[in-house]
Amino acid sequence: MGTTADEIVDLFLMAVEKDSTLNTIYTTSGSTTMTNYAEAWLLKAIDAFERVSIEDLTYTVGSASSVGYFDATLSNRAKNILSAVMEKFWLQQHVNNANAFGRYFKDKEFSMTAPMLPSLREYLLETIERIDQLLGEYSWDKNVDWTNWRNQDFAS
Repeated sequence: MGTTADEIVDLFLMAVEKDSTLNTIYTTSGSTTMTNYAEAWLLKAIDAFERVSIEDLTYTVGSASSVGYFDATLSNRAKNILSAVMEKFWLQQHVNNANAFGRYFKDKEFSMTAPMLPSLREYLLETIERIDQLLGEYSWDKNVDWTNWRNQDFAS
């Protein structure tokens, strides 16, 4: 067993510490439940990162009593990238929820949160751009044979 999901989820939680739902799950149900709750975002992050990663991202899904794990021990860079990509999918869910809530309810609570929706969308776009740049930089660092490039051998 290599890197466990809770290692990546902990990094993710450091970035989104102000989410009351996640904090409530963590404080009332514990770390394993919190990690399993966030596993859907981790699985999406694995799919997004897998196309450029040179590391083995084979993952075993967690159960009610244990957290998921990767077959390999991931580098710190890979863990950080996965947690950042998780943040993107978490934020997308917030924007989608706010849009769906606004379609069905036009009450006082929505009118108080609706002004925040444009800034939330803007933050989502900035996050998507940051993640795309992060994945692009990783891809160039890990997948390009710079020795051949410097020797002007572009076909290899």
